[in-house]
Amino acid sequence: MSEAIFAQIVRDVRDSLNDEDMVSHWLGEPAPLDMQIVYRPPAKANVPVASGLPEAAPSKTFRHIPPNFACGFCPERMYPVKRFMITGKLPVLVLFFNGSVTPTKIRPERSDICILASKEEDALFEQTLRDSGFSGMSDFYFQQFPACHFNPQRSTMSDWQRRANHCTEHVRATIQTHGIKHILVSSPSSQFLLGKEETQRLTTSGEMFSLPIGSESIPANAFKRVDPRTGPGVLSNILADIRAKY
Repeated sequence: MSEAIFAQIVRDVRDSLNDEDMVSHWLGEPAPLDMQIVYRPPAKANVPVASGLPEAAPSKTFRHIPPNFACGFCPERMYPVKRFMITGKLPVLVLFFNGSVTPTKIRPERSDICILASKEEDALFEQTLRDSGFSGMSDFYFQQFPACHFNPQRSTMSDWQRRANHCTEHVRATIQTHGIKHILVSSPSSQFLLGKEETQRLTTSGEMFSLPIGSESIPANAFKRVDPRTGPGVLSNILADIRAKY
């Protein structure tokens, strides 16, 4: 655009703004400056109030949030286990984990429909307990360890061990709250706590060891999850010793 054309446009705009006859409203309508603006407050609605109606129910509040839901130790977690701790009758706590640890074996979250990885495994463990003189799974406490799910594709063994170290706080709380006297820990939870080699040794021998949790040590045994092809193995001997105590 040339300088001469730009100057002409500026003059045309200036003349238009100074023209009092410039159209500013439709024919027959009052000019904006001649219009009167009057404020009228809205009338109050005269709605009769019915008698005898119940008062509005108070909003629902959640008084209890599971500890693993409120936990902030591991910011990289995907989501907490829905039902991470189940109470029992005897002071025996079973630590286990149903989440995905390796990328090649993804396990869905099913803690709301079964205790262990499946209803079939629940039934197998239930029968193992009954064969050892217990009434069933309701005798023991169960707690997932760790208590949250993580992305297995972005997790190393050192990551799992760090998470387990944080999660011992929830185990310590369970021990103190419910008076736990003995712990049974299965793989992969035992590997996070003890390492792979020590887990292999203890699950083979069935010997009892002291598991440090916080400032105290709890008698514990490591065991392999019951396989229908091989049976309970040394778990039967472990359960027999526990049954003799409780």
